[in-house]
Formats: sequence, C-alpha cells, structure tokens
Amino acid sequence: MVRLTKRERGLRLSPTRRPDPGFGILAYLWASEVAFDDLPTHGMAPGDFVRVSRQLSDLLRQIRDGVSELREDAMTALISVDRGVVAAQGAG
Repeated sequence: MVRLTKRERGLRLSPTRRPDPGFGILAYLWASEVAFDDLPTHGMAPGDFVRVSRQLSDLLRQIRDGVSELREDAMTALISVDRGVVAAQGAG
C-alpha cells in the first residue's frame, strides 16, 4: 500500500483509500449462517449488502473456474455466500 501511495503522489493522483475490513466481517458472518436480519450492518443498506455479496459470489465463481488448486475452497465459500436473499437476487 505504501508503494502504491508513493506512485500515486508521484503521478499527482488522489491516493487510493485503504481497504475497509467492514464488509469482510459481514461476509464472514453471512457465510457462517448468521441470519440476514441479525447482521450488524452499521448503516449499510440491505440492497448494498446484497449487491456486494453478489459481486463476491461472482468473484468466487471466477476463482472456482480459473484456479484449479482453489476450486474446492472457492466452491465451499460460494455455497456459504450465495444463499438466502443473496441467491434470490441472482435468480432471473
């Protein structure tokens, strides 16, 4: 991250903000089968949670299909994330 920030400054670009671990915690809880209504979203809109979870599901599919040594882990994670309201939004 430090090298990226230095390069951005050298090119007179706005620095990229640091990663926010907040969604990672929500994704972990969701994958651990915490009910949607029980997630501590701290102001994140339900639609935003579903949208970002759909993006995570798409990423896990790409890993499953493209990285053979991670296929089983990605599939396990995908099954855990792509459930309930997240899976329902992907239908259709």
